[in-house]
Amino acid sequence: MKYSVIVEFSCLTVEALNKGGYSLCCFIACESFEGAGGFPLCWNITTDFLNSVRISWYDEFIAYYSTSILADRSSIFIPQPIQPIIAFTKKTIAEAATSRRITVKERMIVDRYGLPTVEADESINNVMIQNNSKRPYVAGMGVKNNDESYYGICGLNLYGCCPLGIKPIPTIFIAIVPETTIIPNMAVGSLDQIGVIVDVSGSPTASRVISYDINTGWSPNVSWIKQYPAQYNLGKLLIQKPNL
Repeated sequence: MKYSVIVEFSCLTVEALNKGGYSLCCFIACESFEGAGGFPLCWNITTDFLNSVRISWYDEFIAYYSTSILADRSSIFIPQPIQPIIAFTKKTIAEAATSRRITVKERMIVDRYGLPTVEADESINNVMIQNNSKRPYVAGMGVKNNDESYYGICGLNLYGCCPLGIKPIPTIFIAIVPETTIIPNMAVGSLDQIGVIVDVSGSPTASRVISYDINTGWSPNVSWIKQYPAQYNLGKLLIQKPNL
C-alpha cells in the first residue's frame, strides 16, 4: 500500500521558507518493546518548497544491522538491499552494514559470521531481527521512499541474546526546521522546533492533507493530527510500545 501526506503552503510561506533555507524533516513511527536506548531516524528531508509538497511511502520494508555508533545526531550506515555490504575486521574504524527486504511475519537471523537469512514465521505479527553472533549491532527497519530507495526509521540496540521485534505503523512526524545538519538515516532525539504527528491509518485513501503557515503554524485542528512542542522526546513518541 502507498501512503501519502500533502502539506500545503501559502505563497508568503513558500517565499519565507525558501529564502530562509528551511528544511522539512520526516520521521515514520514504529512499534517495538525494545525501544529503550533507541532513536528514531530521520527518514526523509526536503529543502524544496512550493505551494504543495507530497510525502509518499510504501508498505515495503528492509531490516538492517550495522556497526555504526548509536547516539543522538549520529548517522547510521544503512545500505540499500540490492547492495549488501559486509566487511568485518577486529581492528577497524570503518562502518559495515547489511540490509535485506523483509515483510511482517518474517524473521531475519544473523549468523555467527554476520551473514543474514530471512525466514517466514507465522507465529509473529511484526518483523523480528535475531542476532546469533557474539557481537552487538545497531539494527532496525527501513521504509521505501517515493524515489524507490529505502531509508531507516529507527535505530535500536541488537544484542546477542535479545531479538528485536519491530513493526512500522502508518504515522508520520513532520517538522519545519531552519538550516540543519540533519540527513536521512540520522538518529534524532529531539528537535528545537514544533512538529506534528499525522495518523494516516484511518483514511480510506491512505492519505491526508495538512497545511503550514509561517506565522500561524500547522492545521487543521482534527483528531488525526497532533502538535508536539520543541524538545519533545521523539524516541518516546515514535518508537511506541505495542498494545497487548
